[in-house]
Amino acid sequence: MPKTEITNELNRLKDYGYEVRTFNHYKAVGRGTKGFVDHFIIGHYIIFCEVKIDKDKLKPEQIRLAEKISAHSTLYKRLHYANIHTLAEAKKLVDNILAKKL
Repeated sequence: MPKTEITNELNRLKDYGYEVRTFNHYKAVGRGTKGFVDHFIIGHYIIFCEVKIDKDKLKPEQIRLAEKISAHSTLYKRLHYANIHTLAEAKKLVDNILAKKL
């Protein structure tokens, strides 16, 4: 499954007023975005979303970022980190965001 399908699903949030920014999508990234998440979503929630499909694994810098975001999410209830592996997980995340059930 290509990451494009997951990106398209997350972009559905734009129809509901969310800002969805995609990084690392078929492009070489600059030094400033290395280790950053694939998607940054802002609306009712602030969500940092990493997409890993097939045998793709988190790199050490991505793990550090995920840990820092997760630590802050205990203080800020609308701040979330999501690691998506399948289109079904992306659809569930979008549905939960729209239902305000994160």
